[in-house]
This record gives sequence, C-alpha cells and structure tokens, in this order.
Amino acid sequence: MNSEEQETVELLMNRLKLAREEATAIAISGITSIEEVAYIPVEELLEIGSIESERLLQIREYARRLLLPL
Repeated sequence: MNSEEQETVELLMNRLKLAREEATAIAISGITSIEEVAYIPVEELLEIGSIESERLLQIREYARRLLLPL
C-alpha cells in the first residue's frame, strides 16, 4: 500500500469509524475521500468484494450523514 492509500485508510478509520480492514479495502479500490464514499455510484461501491453489500451501503449512508448534518 502506498502512502496516499495509507492516508486514506487513516481518514476513513477516523471519520467513518471503520475497521482497518474495511478502510483498507475501500482505499485499495481507489476511493480517496469521504465524498467519494458518499456519492460514488452504488454499482461501483458494491464492486468492493471483500465487504458485504449491506455493510457498504451502511458505510455510504454514514458518510452522507457526515457531509449533510441536520
């Protein structure tokens, strides 16, 4: 994993409260920000095969809530 991916892992772990394994899988897939997690097309997000679809949708919803607080 390169340094940019490592920074993304740390960001996702801290902001989205993800386990290292989840954050790593997302970072390795090329996603680099919380905005991408929140707004990437669902089909692309679900291509991350090492995380269950239901969990990916939960992560996406949480990311959206962080970006659009009530």
